[in-house]
Amino acid sequence: MAQPQSFEQPAQPAEPPPKSKTSPLITLNMISRVLIWVSAVIIVVTGVMAMIFSLNSGFISFFIGIYQCVFGVLLGIGETGWRRFVKTFPFLLTRFFRGCFTVFCGTLFLCVKINGYTWPCVVICIVLAVFGIFHCVISCLVKTEREQKTVEMFKQEHVISNEPDVATQKV
Repeated sequence: MAQPQSFEQPAQPAEPPPKSKTSPLITLNMISRVLIWVSAVIIVVTGVMAMIFSLNSGFISFFIGIYQCVFGVLLGIGETGWRRFVKTFPFLLTRFFRGCFTVFCGTLFLCVKINGYTWPCVVICIVLAVFGIFHCVISCLVKTEREQKTVEMFKQEHVISNEPDVATQKV
């Protein structure tokens, strides 16, 4: 006896979900943001270590440690883009200047000794300098909408009028 023919089509393999097309620049932008957060944590932790070990290496390490803790917190909050905060510290408005600030914070560690040794601070300085330079380069390649809005907001709030001041006009 013959089997009846089935008119069902053979099962097609399921199509894989389409891959998201993320630009390499967007990926570099995310890496850059992560590196700034890592830099902020490194700065704060090393600042605390400098304060702790300042008894062995002099009081300059203690004061630089205080500065580093404050600067690390500034860098972290600046990366969040908190508008009220960024208005107070306009050098944190753009990624480029946050990268420059990271390099600056790294160079401060050249004056610090941790437990009598300078080499850990030199390594930290080099790491922060590389992170900061990478951040500066990425900021030149990728312009984010959030950063542009923040800069525009800052410019609008700090516009200097082109009209001459009434007090300085000659009669």
